[in-house]
Amino acid sequence: MSPQLPPIYAYASPRRPHYPRHIQPVARELKERGHAVELLRPGRTPPEGSVALVASATDTQALSTTGNRRIIHIEHGAGQTYDGDPATRGSRGYPGGEGYDRVILFLCPSQTVADKWTARYPDAAAVAVGCPALDDYHRTPITPTQPRIAMTFHWRSGHGPEASTAWEVYSRAIADQLIPLALDQGWSLIGTEHPRWEGTLLTDWKMLGVPTAGRQGVSGWTDVMDRATLLVADNTSMQTEFASLGRPVLWLNSPEYRRDVDHGGRFWDWPKGQVSCDSPFDLADKVRDAMADGPAVAAARQAMVDDVYIACDGKAAERAADAIEAVLA
Repeated sequence: MSPQLPPIYAYASPRRPHYPRHIQPVARELKERGHAVELLRPGRTPPEGSVALVASATDTQALSTTGNRRIIHIEHGAGQTYDGDPATRGSRGYPGGEGYDRVILFLCPSQTVADKWTARYPDAAAVAVGCPALDDYHRTPITPTQPRIAMTFHWRSGHGPEASTAWEVYSRAIADQLIPLALDQGWSLIGTEHPRWEGTLLTDWKMLGVPTAGRQGVSGWTDVMDRATLLVADNTSMQTEFASLGRPVLWLNSPEYRRDVDHGGRFWDWPKGQVSCDSPFDLADKVRDAMADGPAVAAARQAMVDDVYIACDGKAAERAADAIEAVLA
């Protein structure tokens, strides 16, 4: 029998729908083990002195300012950092960043990410568990049968050129090249966005005549993961999440991305050996290459997935619950 733990309050601010999908599988696993876990409704915060399970830097830091809470922070992304530039190295909101002094446990997709947290917060535990949000897909793989291209872009972050968006670079090429190519080949298209666009990019997709991801009762992220056969994107954790399903990714590079700045991860390790597009004039050809998904590309993609996630066996939530029990028991 699992040791009895103090009550755990799972918390995510209401405007960011991508955080709960990382929290909920862990909360569900803990509840199945008999622990008291409450998924808080938007607007409610964990009581003072309690244990909080969160997936957002903003939430972690907001809960750290008052109440003497113990915080368990689960990574909601692939672990990208921007440490290649002294101006963004160790920034708040990224692995190894500032503002996590109340965290007692970091749940990480890989040992690389865990090591970054340990280096900054040696008194906290940091455990590589994988990505609980992907557990259902890894346990029961889905193989879409119809060619469907999903497209998404990062938001206009001010966190350096690599964390901004390539939307303006490629939007005209999508209209002039990719949409006609898809019509000619019989491929479907789906447009979606980083949650920080807050619907703005979805409006742009509709203006281009591209259907947007999301259906009745199904989130945009789920729609892409369920139905797409290729993901075209600039900089998002969805690239590695989608790749972990054995499906190809086309990596869009902006001319503002600095080739002489090595952040690691997306810039420039993960795309190696896969199909990348450096110019909007090459978009149609690169989409054809990515759809072909040759053996060398598939092998490079798998090597990346093995680097990003400690395992893709559908047991990330179990490993996360084990780590929580070990820290709190």
